Amino acid sequence: MQRSMTTLLLVLSVSLVISHAASAQERGRTGLTMGYPASVGVVWQPSDGFALRPEISFATTSIDSSTTGLRGTTSVGVGLSGLFYVAKWESLSTYVSPRFVYNRLSSGESPLATDVNSYALIGSFGTQYALNQRFGVFGEVGVGYGHEQVENRSASFNSTSTSNSWNTRTGIGVMLYF
Repeated sequence: MQRSMTTLLLVLSVSLVISHAASAQERGRTGLTMGYPASVGVVWQPSDGFALRPEISFATTSIDSSTTGLRGTTSVGVGLSGLFYVAKWESLSTYVSPRFVYNRLSSGESPLATDVNSYALIGSFGTQYALNQRFGVFGEVGVGYGHEQVENRSASFNSTSTSNSWNTRTGIGVMLYF
């Protein structure tokens, strides 16, 4: 937790310095995004009607259990959203967004090792508001399909299970343009 807070503060500090140094210029077409559910990414807008938003998420947990032998888990996720802008009113824009997300979680080497691979396809409707030329906020809501495969391994058995799901998704975030 301490490491992730330090990383977040470092990213915010660097972003504020970069955006302040370029404040006299027009709004850029590239920026940094930070959102919830937790992710950090880039937004690139090659035209007024379209943008790409790749992102990455990372989590690690340390466990020291003599009962189960678990040592910790690591999760890494990547995602890509395409934003198709449908309307704009002054500083407020609306968009529709197809999104693909892949996550991998691994418990590492222990008596019971678990690997989880999941992906989701999501369709969202979102709004984006530019507070000024360098800073904006966004929010979106959507529905998606997810697929997950769980593999458990130990010295005495191996098992694999899969699941499919439909669910809703909401997200909020900020954008800092360069």
